Amino acid sequence: MRDFGDKLTLVLKALSISRARLAVAAGVDKSLVGRWCAGTYAPAAHNLERITQTIAERLPHFTMHDWDRSIGDLAARLGVDVAQPATAGPDQLIIPIPPATGAATRARAADLEGFWRVIYSAGVNEMPDMFVQSYGMIRLEADGHLSCRAGIFDAFVEGSAILVNNQLFQIAINPARGTLSLALFNCAAEGKAQTMDGITLSCRDGLGGTPMASPCFSERVADLSGDMAADNRRFAALCTQHPVLPEGAVPPHIRDHLVRNAGRAAAAAGGDLLVMMPHLRSLARASTSDTAHPALRVVS
Repeated sequence: MRDFGDKLTLVLKALSISRARLAVAAGVDKSLVGRWCAGTYAPAAHNLERITQTIAERLPHFTMHDWDRSIGDLAARLGVDVAQPATAGPDQLIIPIPPATGAATRARAADLEGFWRVIYSAGVNEMPDMFVQSYGMIRLEADGHLSCRAGIFDAFVEGSAILVNNQLFQIAINPARGTLSLALFNCAAEGKAQTMDGITLSCRDGLGGTPMASPCFSERVADLSGDMAADNRRFAALCTQHPVLPEGAVPPHIRDHLVRNAGRAAAAAGGDLLVMMPHLRSLARASTSDTAHPALRVVS
């Protein structure tokens, strides 16, 4: 199944066919196309025939027999080169991902893709109830990796994400400044993610590049459309929202979740010695058959 997933991903990328377009042609949900590309599931015979017919509209004489080709022969049939494995150069950071981790990430990509709003404390001692927001976009790219982008106004970071044990790890870089940021979110064990909570680690520009960790809460604000250009425009529009939230915009239970004491005194009183976001107290939720989690719609 992994072999077919690699071939399907190659074909879609080479012919500029979106997963949403293929899903419509095959009469299936886009998430199923994602699972085909991830190699989690193989399409049934009737779906494989529909896939082949859709591809033949772009590539004349493409038939079911073409799926039996090696990926190298299929690439030659498409007139493209098969990407070579990445190797670390002096200006690259290459982190090997175990195959099982990559497969698990791709299998749940449809649950994580979308536009997200991230809320966290402004970190101003004199104003402990000031909260700020930024916006993010998570998307499964044609090459099979889960990309993440986040920003507000003209300050952006972009990078990659992987899912490990129901926790989403993100590493991103600010291309303009060359600074890295990290984030680790708790996710629901199954279902389409609607809220996540976690901890971000970045360098505070206004404090001489001081490393700073901050609890954060993230909520889904919209799904991707499947049109990459349109999604990029929507992400850019979301990032024009003012980052400072009005007073009282964050509900008390989320405010208390994001601003809490840690250290010896807090631990002695039954709290945490370290800044933590344990699953036991997590606000991470997935969609259900009725309504979204009531923590959503924090701001208008």
